Amino acid sequence: MTKEYLILKHCLRPGRPPDGTDFLLNENLNWDFILKRAIENGVSPLLYYNLSPFKEKIPSKVLAELKNSFEKTKSRNLELLKEIGKILAAFNKNNIKAIPLKGIDLAYGYYPDIGLRPTTDVDLLIKKQD
Repeated sequence: MTKEYLILKHCLRPGRPPDGTDFLLNENLNWDFILKRAIENGVSPLLYYNLSPFKEKIPSKVLAELKNSFEKTKSRNLELLKEIGKILAAFNKNNIKAIPLKGIDLAYGYYPDIGLRPTTDVDLLIKKQD
């Protein structure tokens, strides 16, 4: 496994990266490769979050792109969360039970920051008769 894949492996979890990650960052890394893979796989906000304690070891251009991805994701997710709140309130007012699934529900309930999980839509589970 390359050093670049090790960085991705260490930094793509909701919690902070394990001990030793800073040691890997001392290596001569192909940051273009790391950034490209993170963006392709929709994990650049999470990579930014987990690399933030090591900002001084990351090229400023890469850090700026990761931060931009995180901020955009957070803004979009906050807007989706606001909209899903309106939808669920309307359902509740009409005695329709709905359960949010995946996406925004995970971003809000599982990750330490709502900006860490990109979401493009909202999935709801609703009884067929409703």
